[in-house]
Amino acid sequence: MCVLQATIALCATDDNERTTMKIIGATTKYIGREIRGAHGATMRIVQVFHHHLLPGTNMGLDENHAFSDEELERIGGVTKHDRIEAYIIKADGTRADSRRGFMNLQPRAIDLEMFAHLA
Repeated sequence: MCVLQATIALCATDDNERTTMKIIGATTKYIGREIRGAHGATMRIVQVFHHHLLPGTNMGLDENHAFSDEELERIGGVTKHDRIEAYIIKADGTRADSRRGFMNLQPRAIDLEMFAHLA
């Protein structure tokens, strides 16, 4: 069983050990419908836009961005009000690109399988 706490998922094993899972750099499935054509795609997390979905949030402030798990822990972890910057991973494990080069997407945190329980 895993419980998301701050920037890491704390997972209890059968012998009550705790293991941690990184968020920044982790891969997860996109389960939302907001981004057309991406449903079911595997995505790698690049950064978190903290409270991006709340009115009045100033996304120009560095304190609202997390590029590392340490920064994410400092701002309180992932919430249902966040957007996640991520990119699609192709079946061969390489980064998907568009005709204009690499493309990062910004799904809602709750549209990623890893954070669906926050909805």
